[in-house]
Amino acid sequence: GTLGYALAPVASFGLASVLGWRGALAVFGVAGLVVLGLMATQRAWLASERHPDAHTHTLRGSFALFAQAPILACFAYFVVQTMAGVGMQTFAGSALNDAFAVPLALANSAVTAYLLGGAPGILAGGFLAARTGRHDRVAAIGLGVSAALTAVVATGVPVPLLLPLFAAIGFAMGATGPSRDLIVRS
Repeated sequence: GTLGYALAPVASFGLASVLGWRGALAVFGVAGLVVLGLMATQRAWLASERHPDAHTHTLRGSFALFAQAPILACFAYFVVQTMAGVGMQTFAGSALNDAFAVPLALANSAVTAYLLGGAPGILAGGFLAARTGRHDRVAAIGLGVSAALTAVVATGVPVPLLLPLFAAIGFAMGATGPSRDLIVRS
């Protein structure tokens, strides 16, 4: 999934340069509809194979489960982290281009470096999570490092440093994932 996120800017930029932004949007929309169709036609299989006891769950039981304070805290964490990640993916390229006159291709490459940095970050974070019991600290430090590096980028850095900095931001964010997952699991 992380590599798919990393390929999205490259694919969308490539398609948009060939088909225009409307054509690229149409291609991605059709691809989404195809996947939706596949999932809809396989709905029974997905439900039976993955959750054989799904029919025993109730709406009331689900609300009781998700209304617990730890679950709500994890949900709030995911909301904030998702806003930051989607904000970076959506606006970093345009912000670099508009605020710092970074060419759009290089700005999009920085977003790709951010996304590609996340994959080895997840791998490294897995090893780190296996060796520590303080997953809250790992997650907090990773988020703090990524925020600090993003602040460095916002001050205006030389263009040759953009790709390594964005890769490091992605790595730090990715490294928080396994610890975050273990926090949720506990």
